[in-house]
Amino acid sequence: MSSLAQEEARSISENVTWGHRKRFADGKVTLPFSRFLGYDRGEDGNLVINELEAVTVRYIYSMFLEGLSLTAIAKHLKAEGHLSPGGNQNWPLGTLRSILTNEKYKGDALLQKSYVADFLTKRQIANQGEVPQYYVTGNHEAIINPAVWDFVQAELAAIKKGRRSASRQRTFSGKIRCGQCGSWYGSKTWHAGSKYEKRVWRCNHKYDGGSVCTTPHLSDQQLQVAFVEAVREMLAERGGVDGVLEAELLAELDTTDLRLQADRISAQAATVGDAIEKLIATNARVAQNQADYQHRFDTLSAEHTDLLQQHGIILAEITDLQNRLSAYQHYKLNLAELETSRIEFTPYLWHTLTDHAQVTADGMITFVFRDGSETALKMSDLASR
Repeated sequence: MSSLAQEEARSISENVTWGHRKRFADGKVTLPFSRFLGYDRGEDGNLVINELEAVTVRYIYSMFLEGLSLTAIAKHLKAEGHLSPGGNQNWPLGTLRSILTNEKYKGDALLQKSYVADFLTKRQIANQGEVPQYYVTGNHEAIINPAVWDFVQAELAAIKKGRRSASRQRTFSGKIRCGQCGSWYGSKTWHAGSKYEKRVWRCNHKYDGGSVCTTPHLSDQQLQVAFVEAVREMLAERGGVDGVLEAELLAELDTTDLRLQADRISAQAATVGDAIEKLIATNARVAQNQADYQHRFDTLSAEHTDLLQQHGIILAEITDLQNRLSAYQHYKLNLAELETSRIEFTPYLWHTLTDHAQVTADGMITFVFRDGSETALKMSDLASR
């Protein structure tokens, strides 16, 4: 490509890019509606709910909230005839993950998630802070309640961070710990295929190593009864959220200092970025030693990259704390709606209220709720209930 044609291509690209960013700054959302499950393009160009497709979106979220893994969700969708955004029977896990993490389903829009890095190849890369992003709150009607969407992000983050097991094959998967070795309890089938077939939960590493974990196995029914009783006792003892625990939790999840740190690093990165632009502009106008120029450019570029990485790490920490706060707020909201005399076990309630449960060798099971409070029960005391 001649230098003249290349410069013309650059100019066109910059004009198009400026137009896109101006629309982003004005909060105007553009989407590939042909493959966006749950929404159509409205007369004003914004998102309008497609109620037929929205049923599938809500179903995906409800299955995740009940503890199903992405693999299990995909199997259910295929078996029941729900088509993917591409019109296929098979549901790639990446598609499900995208649906569960797309903020547009709660009515918001994050704009400029990616940008064109090369005006010649049109190659797009993920935006890690190199160009401005714009977040529009309440841009359109939500398919998923914002509080529920935030809670789902908290659960996904907990799995990614290792605070929750990735196994979600059954209701209690990844949320019951062995108090002896610290491993998760898993579902085991005894006498499979016979009339004596029975499913129990026990430590996944019960027989690993030199010693055997002596924590007891438990049935689904035992766990359900124990959970309901633990919730009743917790509500009876304190009537809901503990003020002291809440204050401690909110202090732990406060992001003020991290935000100040992120702003400071962002300002430093902007300063270095300006220095790089000035260096390039000067080199284009004034003849200078190219070895010195390249050394200076490489030094500034490395510093800029390092600052962006630091900024990204801090933003990830902020997001993690925000996700955990959202999970707590969702927990608090659901807890306030419970009536002690009418509590029944549901997978949704189990996943909403509990962080995890721990079983010890003496037959005690301790439920750790999302506000950090604990209720311990002896399984033998529940045998007659």
